Amino acid sequence: MDKVFYVPGQPWAIDFAVERDGVTVSQISGETLEQVQARHPGAIVADYAEVCAQIEAQSKTEPRKIDAEDFDYALNVLPPVGWVRADGCESFKMSEHTNGNVTAIYARIGGTYWTFQDVYTMRHAEIMEKVRQAQENPQIQWVG
Repeated sequence: MDKVFYVPGQPWAIDFAVERDGVTVSQISGETLEQVQARHPGAIVADYAEVCAQIEAQSKTEPRKIDAEDFDYALNVLPPVGWVRADGCESFKMSEHTNGNVTAIYARIGGTYWTFQDVYTMRHAEIMEKVRQAQENPQIQWVG
């Protein structure tokens, strides 16, 4: 099972942890946990898959309203991924990920436009459901 040096709450892992001469060290610099902690207070050695799941979870955001210009800019700045237009709605994902499997997702329902961060594998129906739930929430913030 792969291990990494990681500071809980950070959006990245520091380095892989490997065994050298019976000592756990960072793969790139060969530093021990104590040496890594001198540069990164709070660093621990943790399971790679668990760290990836934590980072992914903290990278996701709730849908926020945006204006039509921001939506159109995002649609045209890079080739969209999974672009769907149907029944007065549309959604697409950015081709570049922001962190691991997380990317920016854009949606339109009628005349309202939305963005949020979530996994690139989200399907159009899931995106629309998440945005519809946000529409019903009166505390949604406007980003523009």
